[in-house]
Formats: sequence, C-alpha cells, structure tokens
Amino acid sequence: MTEDATALHARAGAESAAGDLESAAATYAEAAALRRAAGEQGPLAHELRHFGQTLLELGRPDEAEGPLSEALALYRALGTGGVTLANALRPMALLHEAQRRPEEARRLWRQARALYAAAGIAAGVEEADDHLG
Repeated sequence: MTEDATALHARAGAESAAGDLESAAATYAEAAALRRAAGEQGPLAHELRHFGQTLLELGRPDEAEGPLSEALALYRALGTGGVTLANALRPMALLHEAQRRPEEARRLWRQARALYAAAGIAAGVEEADDHLG
C-alpha cells in the first residue's frame, strides 16, 4: 500500500502544480485513505495536511478543518516537531484566519514562527511575521 500512496501523493502534487486543485484534493484524500488503512500514522498526517491545505486553496475552509485538525493532532501525538510541525501549524493558522478566529490564528502563527526560526527557515518566519502584523 505504501507504494500506491506514495504514487498518489506524487500525482496529487503534480495536479496541484498544474492548477487542478479539485483533482489534487481527491487524490490526496485517496492517499490518506490508503495510509489510514495501512496504519501509517506519520504519513497519514502528511497526506491529511496536504489534503486540508488544498481544500483551503479551493476556498473551502470548513471542509479543510477536519483533515488539518487530525493532521496536527497526529503530529503532536507522534511527538513530531520542527519544520514538520510548523508546516502543520501554518495551514491551521490560515484556516482560523478564514474562519475569523484571529486570536487562535495568532497563537498558531507564533508557534510556527518559533519553529521556523529555530530551523533557520527565513521564508516561514517572514510569512508568520506578515500575519502577526
């Protein structure tokens, strides 16, 4: 199953890069289902994050909340930190902004910023700073 999910993830990335976000979302969802069935928690979190981000890009924040929340919960349960966690906090912060929940968004942006800064990811720090004002 892992190879199938990996191939699906690559296909979804190509669909997204080509601007076909609807197809990308469906493909990420399919890859997530395979990861879930295989019991691959870390890869499942990764697929869910991409699925949720794609739903956000499609302007569907309410649909994105479930996958993004699950991804973040999985990463935290697995003890994942660093850039991987920052990359999960980022779309959750964007989701909260879209849902007009600024305090929750700011809390997540501060966490993501600290993780990006610790990893030396200037673009992540700059994006967080832009959202924090």
